[in-house]
Formats: sequence, C-alpha cells, structure tokens
Amino acid sequence: MFVFKYTKIYSGGEPELIEGDIFKTIIPMKNDTKTINNLRTDTTQDSTQDSTQVSTQVGAQDDRLSMLLDFCAVPRSRDEMQQMFGISTREYFRKKVLKTLLESGQLKMTIPDKPNSRNQKYVRG
Repeated sequence: MFVFKYTKIYSGGEPELIEGDIFKTIIPMKNDTKTINNLRTDTTQDSTQDSTQVSTQVGAQDDRLSMLLDFCAVPRSRDEMQQMFGISTREYFRKKVLKTLLESGQLKMTIPDKPNSRNQKYVRG
C-alpha cells in the first residue's frame, strides 16, 4: 500500500512487484535532485518522529509496569491487575504483560504448582 502511495508521490510512476524464487520490487525514480532531497528530508523527519514516539511509548509503558509491580506488593489476581493496568482483553494481558513479568522474575505466582487455579494470585518478585 505504502509502496504505491509513495512511488506515485515521488516519481509519478507505479512500482513493479515481481514474485519468483526471489521477490523483487522495482521502483521507478525521477532523476530530479529536488525530489530526492525532499525524500531524504521526509525520511529523516519520519525517522525522528518515529524514534520520539517509540521512546515516549516505551517510557510510558515502563511507568505503567512499575505502577503494576508496586500494586502487586500485596498478592493480586489477574483480574485486579488487568483492571489496574487498564486492559480489557484478557488474552492480550496474559500474553503481553503477565507472561513477560513472570518470565523476567518480576512477578511470582502464589500457587506455582497450579498455574491455572482460579485462586491464583501474583506478587512482586
């Protein structure tokens, strides 16, 4: 989708996608210095913006995880933790947050012999 959009913007042509043993993309380019310089400027701005956004998101995520770990100074159920973290999807929370914290040792199960127990709670490790 983006290949077609940006190829039209910067070269006025259409990209050629070739499937075979090796997938190839041919993007026609104008031999126009102004267009190439604009592309470089746009790419640099996009890269800077993406880096800033990722840094901000990672920082916010770290703050939320830190708050969650503080919340788990007292044993908490997955449901309590999920509500505190503000994620409504159980599966997403289990895979992306809970599993990561358990594997890193930052959280521990109160009933490690029965990981699927309905009475399972989690405490800061």
